[in-house]
Amino acid sequence: GFQHLSSEVASGYDFEGRKKELNEISDLTNDAYKILTCGDFRDLGLLFHEQWRLKKTLSKNVSTPYVDFLYDEARKKGVIGGRIIGSGNGGFLLMLCEPDKQIMLRNSEAFKGLLFVPLHFENGDRVGTQILSNGVIHD
Repeated sequence: GFQHLSSEVASGYDFEGRKKELNEISDLTNDAYKILTCGDFRDLGLLFHEQWRLKKTLSKNVSTPYVDFLYDEARKKGVIGGRIIGSGNGGFLLMLCEPDKQIMLRNSEAFKGLLFVPLHFENGDRVGTQILSNGVIHD
């Protein structure tokens, strides 16, 4: 529900003082690939949670009190893990949870009025993100 410039958020990152955390985030990318190709998606949620924890150490601008509140509420409702998409400080929260927890999450007071975009993984010849709108795939 608000806008910001990603470049302004990213300009506050402490890349020099947080090399250890940046290396850990990089290692998590390799782990994510392994999980996506042959692993347990619960592990992906745990990986998201760890990446979120590390990303928040890079700058005070990565999150906001409201985003932290939503993430904490989601975890209480059964979300395994999540991460903010993009530079941070608002935007889109990607969260992974069991299907039976999704309804409880959507119906919770903290999430009323927010947009939910269901995602799923599939195997196929196409690579990358696809958006399905009115039965038509848009690359």
